[in-house]
Amino acid sequence: MDNPETEGGRWLTYAELATIRGIGRASAVKLVQRERWQRSSGNDRARTVRVLVPDDWLQPARERPEASGKFPATSTEYGGMLAAIEAAHMRETEALIDQVDAVRTLADQAMSQLADANARGDALHDRLSAAEAAVADEQQRTIALRAAIDELKAEAQQAREAADVAKADAKEAHATAADLRQADAERRARGRLARAWRAWRGE
Repeated sequence: MDNPETEGGRWLTYAELATIRGIGRASAVKLVQRERWQRSSGNDRARTVRVLVPDDWLQPARERPEASGKFPATSTEYGGMLAAIEAAHMRETEALIDQVDAVRTLADQAMSQLADANARGDALHDRLSAAEAAVADEQQRTIALRAAIDELKAEAQQAREAADVAKADAKEAHATAADLRQADAERRARGRLARAWRAWRGE
């Protein structure tokens, strides 16, 4: 709503009314309350209030004869000062609104960046969890392989010990066989000697 004119009046903000009337904003608010003019809240972010001001009030207070006795007369310089102050106030208000909008924009950007960072953090956490699980599985396989290697080493040691025992048994058997062959050879030699002795005696 940009100060639309309607039949019998015009929609103005308190600041605009104060500027036109050459009075302070507080006086403009009191005037609206006293005269019971229609008010409406705007659709902008600040919900700016506008007042339907009758046409005969759309002039400086000092130029409205019937205002005599209701409002104190103000000098041109005083009215100009008030208007300048109100204009400066409006500029400061608009600047503050722009700053608030800028801060909100930065806040939205920061929230978006934070959401992206959280998403990346979640993805990295998932990857880390998967890596940790893979490491844990590899450690379990390593433990199992080490256990199998230790078991094979034990079996190899047992096989070496069994081989040593078999070698000892074979050596002992070989010695026994040699003793038996020696005894058999001696027995045969004694048999031949006995036969020769009997033959010599003519038996």
